Amino acid sequence: MQMPEPQERNVLKFDWTMNLGHLMMILTMVLAAVAAYATARVTLSEHEARISALEIGISSVRTTSSDLTATLYTIRQDVAVIRDRMDRGRIDGVPR
Repeated sequence: MQMPEPQERNVLKFDWTMNLGHLMMILTMVLAAVAAYATARVTLSEHEARISALEIGISSVRTTSSDLTATLYTIRQDVAVIRDRMDRGRIDGVPR
């Protein structure tokens, strides 16, 4: 007895027929892609502006920090001079 060959039931077939629904779906997908790209470009330019502002702020903070460091170094030197004079027993040429 010979086995029957299996029948193909769910065979996918592709049909090149286009209708209005297909065209609307393609148009919707293209418009969504264009909108997503435009939104990404706007977001990118906003982030670039924010980054530029932060870089300017960081530069300002670095300048201020350098100025403060220089001032603190000067104060430290002055304190060292005053301490040295106090150890010798005089401040500004006046004996203690």
